[in-house]
Amino acid sequence: MQSLTEYDFAKMLRDNADEPYARRIAKAVCQGQREIATTTALAEVVRRALPQAVSAAEEEERTRSIRRTFQALRIAVNDEFFVLEQFLRNLPLCLRPNGRAAILTFHSGEDNRVVQAFQEGMRQECMPR
Repeated sequence: MQSLTEYDFAKMLRDNADEPYARRIAKAVCQGQREIATTTALAEVVRRALPQAVSAAEEEERTRSIRRTFQALRIAVNDEFFVLEQFLRNLPLCLRPNGRAAILTFHSGEDNRVVQAFQEGMRQECMPR
């Protein structure tokens, strides 16, 4: 994370996890890098960056932001979008003619890639050979 700027970290949180508090979390993480040596410490830095919860619903939203932060990091570290795009490029080769595939997505970063790949596949299918 030391090579990411605050801007890049916030962008990663938005792109990889649809995090609504991306800028706030990125600022806190970049400022608190020295104190983050464990996942528990990272979770605490993220928790402190978020608005104080006064209800159970707000506390649940803070917990979701922590989860989304870890999700964004996991996606970046594992290069999951690249892997998904490779899978989508190769999927037509694995299907029989008129075969079907179902893909579950969990956030807009995945969904957009799947939709684009299927739209591109439909355009190629409709092109004269």
